[in-house]
Amino acid sequence: MTFPGGRMHSPEPGSFTGHASYFEGRDPSNWRTGVAQYESLRYRAIYPGIDLVFHQGAGKLEYDFRLAAQASAAAIRVRFPGARRVALENGELVVDHLRHHRPVAYQETAAGRRQVVARFRLTHGEAGFEVGEYDHALPLVIDPVLTFATYAGGSGSDTGNAIAVDGAGNTFLAGTTDSTDFALLKNASGTRAYVARLDSTGSSFTSIAVLGGATIDGMTLDSAGNPVVTGSINNAAQFPGASSGAYQAGATAFVARFTQDATGLHLGAVSTFSATPAAVALDGTGAVYVTGSAGTSFQATKGVLQAANSGNTCFDPLAGNGPCPDAFALKLSADLKSAVYATYLGGKSEDAGRSIAVNAAGEAYITGDTASADFPVTPGAAQATFGGRIAGDTAYYGDAFVAKLDAAGAHLVFATYLGGAQPDIAYGIALDGSGNAYVTGSTQSSDFPVSASAVQRRYAGGTSPLVGADPSGDAFVAKYSSSGAVQWATFLGGRGRDIAEAIGVDSSGSVYVTGTTESSDFPFTTGAIAGCRTGGPWVAALDTNGAKLTAATSITGMGFDEPHALALDAKGAVYVAGDITSEVFFSSPAAAQKSFAGGDFDAFAVKLDLLAATKTYVACVLNAASFQAGNFAFFPMGTVAPGEIVSLFGGSLGPAAGVAAQPGSNGTYATTLGGTQVFFDGIAAPMLYAGANQINAVVPYGIGSTVTKMTVQNSGANAGPLPLPVAPTVRGSSPMTGRAFAGRRSSIRMAR
Repeated sequence: MTFPGGRMHSPEPGSFTGHASYFEGRDPSNWRTGVAQYESLRYRAIYPGIDLVFHQGAGKLEYDFRLAAQASAAAIRVRFPGARRVALENGELVVDHLRHHRPVAYQETAAGRRQVVARFRLTHGEAGFEVGEYDHALPLVIDPVLTFATYAGGSGSDTGNAIAVDGAGNTFLAGTTDSTDFALLKNASGTRAYVARLDSTGSSFTSIAVLGGATIDGMTLDSAGNPVVTGSINNAAQFPGASSGAYQAGATAFVARFTQDATGLHLGAVSTFSATPAAVALDGTGAVYVTGSAGTSFQATKGVLQAANSGNTCFDPLAGNGPCPDAFALKLSADLKSAVYATYLGGKSEDAGRSIAVNAAGEAYITGDTASADFPVTPGAAQATFGGRIAGDTAYYGDAFVAKLDAAGAHLVFATYLGGAQPDIAYGIALDGSGNAYVTGSTQSSDFPVSASAVQRRYAGGTSPLVGADPSGDAFVAKYSSSGAVQWATFLGGRGRDIAEAIGVDSSGSVYVTGTTESSDFPFTTGAIAGCRTGGPWVAALDTNGAKLTAATSITGMGFDEPHALALDAKGAVYVAGDITSEVFFSSPAAAQKSFAGGDFDAFAVKLDLLAATKTYVACVLNAASFQAGNFAFFPMGTVAPGEIVSLFGGSLGPAAGVAAQPGSNGTYATTLGGTQVFFDGIAAPMLYAGANQINAVVPYGIGSTVTKMTVQNSGANAGPLPLPVAPTVRGSSPMTGRAFAGRRSSIRMAR
């Protein structure tokens, strides 16, 4: 973009948003740390009284022309040297593959924001603006949105695999990204691990760091609030390398410790080893514990529980035949330079550690799954017999296991199977102050050993699989004493597939679990966040005896979303991380990133207070006739059309006693009902019904052409604005009534 007749001075940065650090490749001279990031760039006075500001809005690049009082919009001229095609299409400016949507112009007045009519003008390839009547004594903003009409290696796939929170309420999110535009990161490329820090309000990414050539699977914080992560190395040339004294050189896995200062996250020590890690934990001295699965290249230390891999030959469809992996436990010194112990843990078939926790005495608790009938359970184990089915040396499916190692890694304090006659798997473990262990996972076993006092004693999940391991029937939660005795165990789920992936326990012994459900009858409690689709992420809280479900709620969103990690703060708030495909109805108004950025999925981070009073929120907007949230063939989730009747679902939307509207004498409907209003782009919508959890309204015809922003106002409380995609309206005649209707082009969803 050039501006004939204008002057381009050096840009001024807007509000500071945080720092990014790049640890990619083996040469530290190529690393970049503490790179400052800003929310906008302003070019002042490109024309008299007119500034140009670039910023991000709704996940897209935007630019505004900001006119001071008495400045003339007619002065703005924009050219695009080198463009093959510059044209106007339906009021939008198209420059090759870039599409500038119809400009939005407005003024901030004493009565609020006032829209001003504005449109593009194109003369001999030079763009300008035509602006309607407005108050020249006030500033004017002309806001054309710049979006990409096609992808060209843009936003990729991002995962949220781990989450932690420090004493100040800052949230740390870790995972893997191949996006070039993730949060504060710009122009990074390739698959790489990331650690991001959000402020205590979740409204800003204050720092982010990447590790080239790696993925992250687990994270915890040390006593100073610094992240310690573990993961796999997938590109040794891009990985920053190991510190001097790393446990195993040239290996496939790593542990890294980050430090923090005013310029963000910095890479501290790194150690490497040969295994597939899944989780990491710390003890009070800062020593690091890792579990996962390991083949014969994992290097065990002397005098440990199991010095060699004990697996028979297993078949890997990608790698071919090879030794079956065992679970492992690795303890590294706080500086990551030496191994205190490294031991295998398993039998002749496949075994995998999924989660690890450490008590004050330095004893490690490990949970996961085993297909080994000879897994080293201890005498007097709570469940000494393997329940899985086997054929020769290869199990079709197995059991979960729970094990506790002594501080030297030399002996098992206890080890037990956990499961029934069908597949069972454990994904998470957490400890209370007394050393009791809480384990969660999933099971297909109707004979899973639940206790008599369990909150859910009966298996409710799907049928057993015909072939292979598929434990996702019901979730389960179990509690063990510090000596391995079962305290209680319960199912948790409905008639569909339910998975629990992470667990935490607070100082009072209350247990928090997160997972995913496909069950329409999942046992959500009263006051839960309204779900508008069957299934999705859930968070549940149980009492310390496993006899009462104190809270269970879904998480808003309309896509295929999956949580992977959970953390608690000292005030009882629950933090959840995972992957999300929901494009609408998910983020909070002040979120650090308010919109889905693209690719197969984004990572997500959520903070929940399960005991707080419900605030006004919108969980979804559906077509009132079909109750569908989008048409997969034609439109993304949450799409609305001008003139369409929509149903909004959520919490505290309107009066407790629902109110149905009646048309006025002229056949029109009021825009306020029971103290509730709905606005689309500031235009009040005709109201048909208003209740605490549902509103029916008509989408105004004057909404934006591609995206509309919706806000709900209820007795002074607001929800929104929520950006919703807009589909074109086509008019026709109903074959049933002969009356006109408005609907979405090429869609079966229409308002009658």
